[in-house]
Amino acid sequence: MQIINKFFKYLKYLIFKIFEKLNIKIYTKKQKRILRNKIIKSDSNLDSIIFFTTHKCASNFTQVMLKEIETISEYSLYDYGSLLGSLNIELNLSSNFETHLNKNFNSLFQLKGEIYGPQRKPLDFEGLDKYKKIFFLRDPRDVLISAYYSFGFTHPKPIANPNIINDFKSQRKEISNMSLDEYVLKELNLWIKPMYRNYIQIKENSNNKSLFVSYSEYVFSSKEFFNKIFNFLNIEHPNLINKLILLSNPIQNKEDTKKHQRSGKVGQWREKLKPETINQLNTELRDILLYWEFEKNTLN
Repeated sequence: MQIINKFFKYLKYLIFKIFEKLNIKIYTKKQKRILRNKIIKSDSNLDSIIFFTTHKCASNFTQVMLKEIETISEYSLYDYGSLLGSLNIELNLSSNFETHLNKNFNSLFQLKGEIYGPQRKPLDFEGLDKYKKIFFLRDPRDVLISAYYSFGFTHPKPIANPNIINDFKSQRKEISNMSLDEYVLKELNLWIKPMYRNYIQIKENSNNKSLFVSYSEYVFSSKEFFNKIFNFLNIEHPNLINKLILLSNPIQNKEDTKKHQRSGKVGQWREKLKPETINQLNTELRDILLYWEFEKNTLN
C-alpha cells in the first residue's frame, strides 16, 4: 500500500510539473482550502498538532520529517509556510504570513487529524490553547549567528510578489553592511526576545499538552529526539526513525559561509562573538535561557 501511495504521489508531482512547463497553474487540495477559505471537517480522532520552531533551527529538515510522518500516519500535514508562499501572489500577502493565519484560523486550523508546521513564528488566535504543540527550539544566541549569515548572504531569494522580494533585498543589503556583533544586538530586541517569550506564554497556556525538544538533542541524541516526537504523536515506526536518523545532517564537517547550511554547530556563539556582546546577550536573555534550559551553566 505504501509503495502504491508513493507511486501516485510521484505521478501527481509529474503532472503538476508538466502543467507548470505549459504555464498552466493548477491548485492542490490544500491550496484550494486556503483560496476558498473553507475547511473540510476531519473524521479523525487524533488531536491536531502545531509544530513550533524558528528559522535557523533545522526547520528545513523538520519539513522533511513531517512529510515522512504524514505518509505513515493518519495525520494530514499543512505546511502553511510553503503553502502560503506558493499563493502569496494570489493572496497579495506580506512576508508576515502569521497575520493571514491568525485572521483565517477558523478555516485553516481544526482540532482533529492535522499537523501544522514547521511553524517558524508564534501564532495568536482564539482557541490556540486547545491544540497539542511541539516546540523545537535552538539556543537563541546560535540562532542569531546563523541568521546573520543566512539572511545577510546565503538565503535563496524568495519566489514571491514584488513587495516580499523588495523587502528581502533591502534586508540583505542592510545586514551585509553590518558586523556580526552589530546584527546580533540589533535583532535581539526586534524578534528574538519577543519570539521566545511568546513561545513561553503559548507553552504555559497549553494545559500540559505540549512537548519541548531542543536542537542540542537533535544534534547529539537524535534517536532519543525522534522517539520523543513519535511517542508524543502516538506513532510507532522504528524503521522511519532509523531513516530520519540517516537523513538528518545537522553538523557540517567544515564551515562554509557561502552555503545555506553553513555550520549547524552548538555553542558557536562562544567563538564568534565578542566577550562584551556575550555578556549583554546573557543578561538580556537570562529568563529565556533559564526557561528553555539553554546552557544554564553559562549564566552568572
